[in-house]
Amino acid sequence: MHVVKGVYRQMLLESDLDAPNVNDFKDRINRRLKPSSKDIDRGTFKAFLSTFCNNAHKRVYNGKHVSNSTVKNYTLVKDSLLKYSRSIGRSVNFDDIDINFYNNYSNYLSFKCKFSVNTIGKYIKTIKIFMRAATEQRLTSNMFWDTKSFSILRERSEHVYLSYKELDLIYNLELNETYLDNARDLFLIGAYTGLRYSDLVNVTESDIVDDFAEVTAVKTDKMTLVPFNHKVVKEIRLKHNGLPKAISNQKLNKYIKIVCERVPQLHATVSRTSTVGGVKLTTKSPKYKRVQTHTARRSFVSNLILQGIPPLDICQITGHSSEQMLLNYCKVKPRESISRIANFYDSTN
Repeated sequence: MHVVKGVYRQMLLESDLDAPNVNDFKDRINRRLKPSSKDIDRGTFKAFLSTFCNNAHKRVYNGKHVSNSTVKNYTLVKDSLLKYSRSIGRSVNFDDIDINFYNNYSNYLSFKCKFSVNTIGKYIKTIKIFMRAATEQRLTSNMFWDTKSFSILRERSEHVYLSYKELDLIYNLELNETYLDNARDLFLIGAYTGLRYSDLVNVTESDIVDDFAEVTAVKTDKMTLVPFNHKVVKEIRLKHNGLPKAISNQKLNKYIKIVCERVPQLHATVSRTSTVGGVKLTTKSPKYKRVQTHTARRSFVSNLILQGIPPLDICQITGHSSEQMLLNYCKVKPRESISRIANFYDSTN
């Protein structure tokens, strides 16, 4: 009976909920119960991955279609699995997704591809998405992917944030190039509103009423009330007679590094430690090279926490669903937190 129900549900999805043709329905059931060699080939993991990625743009998650970046990620992981198959000299099928595959594929990504722990974790997470979809389509009964052993690897990422003093230095920088001036102002609005860049570029001046804007996040579909009343934000809006011109995320990533390079204080060396190829590596670089579009949002969170604003209050603006998720954005170093406590104690003397 489960075969009949599964086929019916699948045909409904394929036909946008139109009732399936009776003869096609019977044919599909017979092929499922007595598959030909051609049908068996269609049921391989490789064939499933191809179909899944080709139709990924139709997938709906939390009530809306997945983003283009998510579709691109599916394809990256699919291609990685095919390369892994070639490296071991055989195809990977549904029943192969076990603890041996988990260990061997993770090692392949680590030592052969030189991926970081967090990147490997993202690939494992995507494989779990693949396997869940295959399970729902009754293409496999292998459930090892849903056990604790098939865990998503993570290590705390080390990103920089910009203090209020550093943001002021960027704001007061004389820029003759219009495109850099525009990029700088876009970045600063992000740093003082906490908006994801995908949301910031969708806000128009008419959305801002009494220095607040109701913003529905592209990523989460949550609505938050965002303040646009910081002095710097007001001055930028006055300067542009509205909001700065929106540019692509990639362009802002490139331009903001050029802007920050012109701030001498951002030439200070910063370190980053991550696990790559199974080895802990520490790399050093000027701070300006580590600044990117998302640094604005991290700076917003980190600076407010340093100011003593309760994390749950900040969540109301950023849209994070938990305090822990918010604190992942906080890039305050332990020394800064300790200094704040020491200054508090000094004030009581």
